[in-house]
Amino acid sequence: MGATLSKEEEARIAQKQREEIDALAAKYKAEVISERLSRVRASKEARARAKKEAERLASKAAQSKSSTAPQNSATPTRKAKSGAPVVPLRPKKTVSDTNGDAKGVQKVKDNQRDNGR
Repeated sequence: MGATLSKEEEARIAQKQREEIDALAAKYKAEVISERLSRVRASKEARARAKKEAERLASKAAQSKSSTAPQNSATPTRKAKSGAPVVPLRPKKTVSDTNGDAKGVQKVKDNQRDNGR
């Protein structure tokens, strides 16, 4: 087993190994590039689908908008029934508007005082 290889055989073996390594590297590069391209293609398609969906929803919303409703109104409006004027809806009262918390607390205190606590 102690046979030594000639310089030509060593060069031939080294060349063969380099070719195998280059072939594997090229194959890996091709896989990486194709995967990146597929990701880019998929994201472009997703963006295109999202854009189409947004346009569809925008056109649908534009069609369904009532012509009697004021544009950019801060308050919601009711639909007019049989020619009645469109009246803005009153905003719902919140707890802070009615001071509900303060009244509730006072009521509890009054009840406790009346019950002798």
